[in-house]
Amino acid sequence: LGAGTGAVGLAACVLGGDVVLTDLKSCLELMRQNIKYNITVLKGKADAQVLEWGENTSEFQPLPNIILMADLVYYEEKLVDTVFSLSTPETLVYMSYEIRVTGNKPKLEATFFKLMSQHFITNEISYSELNSKYRSKDIKIYVFKMK
Repeated sequence: LGAGTGAVGLAACVLGGDVVLTDLKSCLELMRQNIKYNITVLKGKADAQVLEWGENTSEFQPLPNIILMADLVYYEEKLVDTVFSLSTPETLVYMSYEIRVTGNKPKLEATFFKLMSQHFITNEISYSELNSKYRSKDIKIYVFKMK
């Protein structure tokens, strides 16, 4: 969700996952170009589609087994509604984000987790479980699963 350039989803595809990169219409061509430019290293299937949070998700069938989100915690309630509508009891939602302490970011973070907790069990991946070469104290990774 909110793929932007598609880097996270394309990395999953390089590892063999079948992925659908989603973002606003303004990002669609960029996502498609990045799929095309990386096609020789992709081991899974990749597609790019428009998805505005809060809009109808019924065309996204079958529902995904895994949803990847990177740095989206500071967005609106529509994100939580969209994640919920794309999830089944088997879906795992992986989210990474950078902790930010300026402005209204702490409040937005608290609101996001409160909204997610209405539908999902939340588990933080502990710092010690992360690869020591790539981990950072200000980057958090969570896994959400429907209640």
